[in-house]
Amino acid sequence: MSFYLSKILWLIVQPHSLLVLALLAVLVFGRMGRRTRWALGAVTAVVVAVAVLPLGTWLLRPLDERFPPPTPEQVEQAPGIILLGGAMSLAMTSVRPGYALSARAERYTETALLAHAFPEKPIAFTGGSGAILDQEVREGPLARSLLEGLGIAPERLIVESDSRSTAEHPALLAPLLPPGAPGEGWLLVTSAWHMPRAMGVFQAAGWQVVPYPVDYATAPAGGWLPGLLNGLAGLYYGVHEWAGLIYYHAMGYTDEVFPAP
Repeated sequence: MSFYLSKILWLIVQPHSLLVLALLAVLVFGRMGRRTRWALGAVTAVVVAVAVLPLGTWLLRPLDERFPPPTPEQVEQAPGIILLGGAMSLAMTSVRPGYALSARAERYTETALLAHAFPEKPIAFTGGSGAILDQEVREGPLARSLLEGLGIAPERLIVESDSRSTAEHPALLAPLLPPGAPGEGWLLVTSAWHMPRAMGVFQAAGWQVVPYPVDYATAPAGGWLPGLLNGLAGLYYGVHEWAGLIYYHAMGYTDEVFPAP
């Protein structure tokens, strides 16, 4: 009984639940003019919708499912593995011990598992810093250190640390890879919801990479984690990726708005 009680109480008293309850209380009991009440009502409705409806899931699931995982044959025949950066907090890693991995840490863990399963494949990392002002701390050197710490031999690593965005990965990584068709058959490891934009960029640059999606944000069908913070996180990443897809196509970085296999 105490287990269920503790869970229910936490659902009520967690900060974002209290925020929703406070908005509802002010809307119902507060003294305010008609226009103010309408404005507050609209804000409250949006907050409740984000907390209750799977808005982020609706945006993210099409991205998650756009590129299926590779076949075992494609994985086995791949000459190498490309890991896209963006799964590490550079600011926190630079001031605290260890590696401050984000919710996208599966990019690193899956790459490490692949590397140990196929010890003959080289691992190429691409990623610098996406910060507007501070370009001193970059992910490339930190990624090299982390991957070596996970047991990957230094001679297997190819590290590019100047790219600031997904759009810059192909051009800056290309000179570092072995001669031949750009990335032909190499596995491209990144978050599933980020894969359409990443594949679109590499395809437009003439690369022939094989998508290896990880870090899925949605279940295959139905179900989501209700709550304001979960809803805001899903909405943030969903809007960010769809806006990125539109922007990249408008800028000529991709051939399609929604790249397909």
